[in-house]
Amino acid sequence: MMGSAITERKPYRPNVGAILRRPEDGKILMAERIGKPGSWQFPQGGIEDGESKEEALWREINEELGLEEPETLCTILGAGPPTTYKFPKGTRMAKRWRGQRQTLFVLEFHGEDVDIHLDTFEQPEFENFAWFNVEDAHEIMWPLKRRIFTKTLEALPDIFGERA
Repeated sequence: MMGSAITERKPYRPNVGAILRRPEDGKILMAERIGKPGSWQFPQGGIEDGESKEEALWREINEELGLEEPETLCTILGAGPPTTYKFPKGTRMAKRWRGQRQTLFVLEFHGEDVDIHLDTFEQPEFENFAWFNVEDAHEIMWPLKRRIFTKTLEALPDIFGERA
């Protein structure tokens, strides 16, 4: 009985997210999901087999924000600790995965808004983006992901200050 419960437990999906930060005002980018008004989140996605976290990060930024050669427009400042959350029951992702183990990377964004193209990927995920101060970003994000953001803020006080 005990062994079957362990083998039936679904794994957490390895995942990365990107917090792009503007150096001039410290505001961070969030994007609004297509067809879900008010659903703001950071660009993020799964890590593919054989891919490092950093490779997945650059790929996701390219796919979701349309940044060509994101490594030239962004500099990695740090990363928070890998943090898990469970998928709500009945969601598409919950069929295969228990939830996600996400690492949020913080990147300094050296580009401009015109460099961001949300409609370049074959299946765009976002319809809008905006820059928020940290406190407002924390308030508007999906509550399920707030703990990951908080842990990242706490892990990187030199980037965000003592806001968390």
